[in-house]
Amino acid sequence: MERSKNKLFFLFGTLLLVLLIYIPSLNRDWLFFDERILKDESLFPTPSSISEIFEIIKYFVLNCHLESMNTFFSSQLSVRSEPILTSISVVLMSYFFKKNPFPYHTLQLLIHLINTALIWVIFYKITKLFSNKISLPNLFLISLFTAIWALHSANTEAVLLATNWNMIFTYTFCFGFILYETFKIIDNDFKVTSLEFFLIPALVLLSMFFAEHAYTFPLVIFFFIFAYTYKKIGSIREAGVTSFKLSSPYFIGIAIFVLYSFIRNNPATKSFLGSNTTYLFIERNLWLVPQIFLSFLKLLLFPKTLSTYQSNLIHLSSTLFDLHSVLCTLLYLFFILSPVILLFSRKNQDIRLICLLIYAFYFALFPFLHVLSPNYCLIADRYCYFPSFILLVILFSVFHSLIDQKKLKSALILLSSLLLLLSGRTIIRIQDWSNGDKLLESAIKIENNPLYKAQKLITYTTQLQIKGKKASAKKSLEGSLPFLKMALKQFKILRKKYPSQPAILQSYGLDYDSLIIKTAYLITTVKEDYYHEDAKKILAFYEPYIKNKLHLAFINEIAMYANILVKAGQTDKAVQVLENAHNRFLYCSSILHSLSNYYLISNKTLEKAFDILQYAYKYYPGDLQTLIQFFRYYTLKNDLENQAKFAYLIGLRSHSTKAYQKAAQIHLDLKGQKI
Repeated sequence: MERSKNKLFFLFGTLLLVLLIYIPSLNRDWLFFDERILKDESLFPTPSSISEIFEIIKYFVLNCHLESMNTFFSSQLSVRSEPILTSISVVLMSYFFKKNPFPYHTLQLLIHLINTALIWVIFYKITKLFSNKISLPNLFLISLFTAIWALHSANTEAVLLATNWNMIFTYTFCFGFILYETFKIIDNDFKVTSLEFFLIPALVLLSMFFAEHAYTFPLVIFFFIFAYTYKKIGSIREAGVTSFKLSSPYFIGIAIFVLYSFIRNNPATKSFLGSNTTYLFIERNLWLVPQIFLSFLKLLLFPKTLSTYQSNLIHLSSTLFDLHSVLCTLLYLFFILSPVILLFSRKNQDIRLICLLIYAFYFALFPFLHVLSPNYCLIADRYCYFPSFILLVILFSVFHSLIDQKKLKSALILLSSLLLLLSGRTIIRIQDWSNGDKLLESAIKIENNPLYKAQKLITYTTQLQIKGKKASAKKSLEGSLPFLKMALKQFKILRKKYPSQPAILQSYGLDYDSLIIKTAYLITTVKEDYYHEDAKKILAFYEPYIKNKLHLAFINEIAMYANILVKAGQTDKAVQVLENAHNRFLYCSSILHSLSNYYLISNKTLEKAFDILQYAYKYYPGDLQTLIQFFRYYTLKNDLENQAKFAYLIGLRSHSTKAYQKAAQIHLDLKGQKI
């Protein structure tokens, strides 16, 4: 009884500590960052009734695709099917929560607290594998490790960003699976029942319908089971066979999900240089991936520099074989190869255990390393949420292997100091997240690259303008101009210094030619959106940078060029530019919208407009611009039935009474014609 009370005391004490530190974050407004997707109803409209929930799911959710890109992270466009349960949940939450940020933030913190509780129990059960008797210092150690994970500064973004709830909820399933398998190992239960063969794949499939980032989880659970089964039974061969048997239901679940995705024919991540060519694949994995990997290790072990723009902070070499890139590649290869060498060359049980867990950590990080395919985001704080747990499992096992009860007190003091430091950094980070201004100011403060600093200052300008802070907005905009000039000058010098850069940098739009275009684009944005200069004058500045480099330009840069061409009276040339862009970026909604808009101007190109709109509607059925342009098309074709359909969908998507009335009137006209 006393032992049970001690367990509950440490468990709830840990949860209370996490709650006390995060609770100030609940009462904050929406941020200008990704959270505006929920506020502005960018994905789905907020239902006003139960019947609307079903209508929105029917028309906008079932084939919804998510388009992810950021011109200043990379020149990669990611288009993927939005996980179906996430989409349905977003619609349901918007109905119950409306546009109040408090319940969204509360839900996210609640999920994090549940995950924290699961992790506490996992560490407790792992302790039982090392010691039959769990003392008070052991319970304190368990709480310290759990709190270090729950309050890890790099995990702050995962907990606070409202649009990230589905990712941490998917990991709730993962933590539950790990806990379940730990129970089985402790009980020497190495069989897989018929119920488990049905239930586990179903739960894995369910978790993947919330977020797809856990697709390597079967490999994580395989090496986790392998490590602790080996600890339990002592035979590496027997442990390997057992772990494969126990983890097989998880592989079945992922296999079913892959088959489902293949049948749905989801578009893959697209890159305008064909990123999956053999050479680029090799260069990405032996040059870029090691540098991203090292950046993740730095973020996990020394979470000092935190930003919602973490991709801008990653250091990439300018050549294939400079000291930094070579060291990163050697470290990465050492990390991958040394555990398997030690596993078969050393007989020490503790060393073998750690080697197996290292692979569990690697596969926890794997989805974010760009190994299989490129992604628009190089690295992000929120990606550390699950890998940080596996890393702590490794350290927790090392502690139990190396530190006896006599040294435990000193270790507890050291860990308490570490927790204090992390908690302090996390509290500061939570303060950064208290409002949008502070969050952007913190990102601007730590940014050293002149282009990215200017881009953040311009974003800050827009945010200040929305709030009506004209004087501060003007100051922020003027502050960006010297950095833009500095960036343009700096990149031109570096382009001459490094005329031949790695091809993968060009693929990601991070070579100096591409960065010069991005800088010119940002200067053009200032001229167009803020100073409203004459279009011909703007074109005279921008065209020399982009005209002969369109193969390097990314979507927003091309769209800006086409827009300026139209305003300068060169519409035909603009359409040609957009058509070429469409051939490279098949799934890009902004290119599809711009092209269809120009095609709708002339009766000669109406069928071209229809082809483009069908493509857009297939992947983005809830996009308001697509619906409006389809209505225009059917109006020009005098197709009353489809006019009524799209007028209704416009009303449903935008809460437009006028559109609903238009749909009703057309239906009445159709009935009148039939009579």
